[in-house]
Amino acid sequence: MEISEVFYILKSKPMTPRCPFCQSNQTKYIFPTYDLLQQNWTVYKCYSCRYYFLYPFPTKEQLQQSYHFEYYGKGAKKFSFPLLENFINIYRKKRAKLLYRLLNKKTQAYILDIGCGSGRFLEYLYKKGFYHLYGVELPGYSAQRAAQYPFIKLHITDIYSVSFNEKMFDAITLFHVFEHLPDPNMALQLIGRWLKDDGVLVISFPNIASQQARWFKGHWLHLDPPRHLNFMEPQDFISKMQMFGFCLLTTQYTSLEQNPFGYIQSILNMCSSKRELLFEAFKGHKAYTQSHFKVLWLHFLFFALSLPFFVLLDIIDSLNQQSGTVLFVFKKEPLCKKDAN
Repeated sequence: MEISEVFYILKSKPMTPRCPFCQSNQTKYIFPTYDLLQQNWTVYKCYSCRYYFLYPFPTKEQLQQSYHFEYYGKGAKKFSFPLLENFINIYRKKRAKLLYRLLNKKTQAYILDIGCGSGRFLEYLYKKGFYHLYGVELPGYSAQRAAQYPFIKLHITDIYSVSFNEKMFDAITLFHVFEHLPDPNMALQLIGRWLKDDGVLVISFPNIASQQARWFKGHWLHLDPPRHLNFMEPQDFISKMQMFGFCLLTTQYTSLEQNPFGYIQSILNMCSSKRELLFEAFKGHKAYTQSHFKVLWLHFLFFALSLPFFVLLDIIDSLNQQSGTVLFVFKKEPLCKKDAN
């Protein structure tokens, strides 16, 4: 083959990006997307490690910009919209009750919440009698809120910069945090190191294999570029966790807290010049929404009228394991460990 023919083949066949997590070039373009600043991104899937990822991978400066203080809400609560924070607290209480049952009411347990946000989940655990409560949260308004609770041993940093003793915790939780991690495999290694044998891991994240993801693609609320860096289909994630020595205990697809709104905001994204207008309005992000005040009233109306329908649709999706988010409960058990091959 002549050199000119080689150049022609290379030019006609575009190079696929390497996976940022395993460095494999066995990647495939999935669909384009865009962020709040109208910057364009693409979603790829790696067929080696099975992660979906953003391309180009965000720079440190882009991530710092995306986690501007507006992301966390400015007031005493993340959401300024009346009653919304109270609605979310209902589900924080439910997660605290879930962990209380999983730990067999053993209140002397050591618990770590990675991405603890405002600390309200840990507060509900404290009210149930747990006193060994640890949290990790990035700098921002959420961390400032969590710092107000004296009973939380708070580390304002990222998961890779904090240090805990080996097999220190009886339970570790990550609620919609995993998708933000720039090195998910390293995070899983750290979690496995910090968790006791027979310890419990509770983790939730967006379901890239959901009905929502397939229908809305780049407009899907839970893509949240460039903050969400990795996604994984539920069955692939279960297999990966077995490689790290975790047994699956339960899976939950229904989430009235997350999934119905995922449908609503994704539809609105398809009809709007900006994405996440309604969600940002709920957070009181006026700098982002003020020029769309008139349109927002229509968004609020659509939300109010369509919510019951999408609640029903989420119940149907959950029966088919197609919901927009998923929650797993794993138990650390070395006997569960499965070879990568």
